[in-house]
Amino acid sequence: MRLLKTEEAVLIEALLMTNPQIASTILPTIDAVLVEDMDDGEMGSLLFQSFDDNPNRSLGEILAEAEFLDKDKIPVYVQLNLDNHSQLFELDIWKADYSPVSRLPNLDQIVIKKIISPIA
Repeated sequence: MRLLKTEEAVLIEALLMTNPQIASTILPTIDAVLVEDMDDGEMGSLLFQSFDDNPNRSLGEILAEAEFLDKDKIPVYVQLNLDNHSQLFELDIWKADYSPVSRLPNLDQIVIKKIISPIA
């Protein structure tokens, strides 16, 4: 487990801001959030640690999605998912060709859209 890198925190904060109500409860603790790198071929996906170690924690809903072009101009898709208790669950990142993501871009290079939809 580790703390968020600066570029990860900036992206997550921007995705959270698509829903100010959820952002107001999560952002004050964002500097203390612990994550685990997911085994995704170095695309950058993160699994968030539960604050209360709830054994009934599961994937709940998609909060927001984003996309950007990597350095090699291959599209990268990002999804911020909440758990079934409206807490951060995972930052899912995948590159269209499944190769490693070179870097997370500046926010002005990312297209973000609000989602909030339950995951079946």
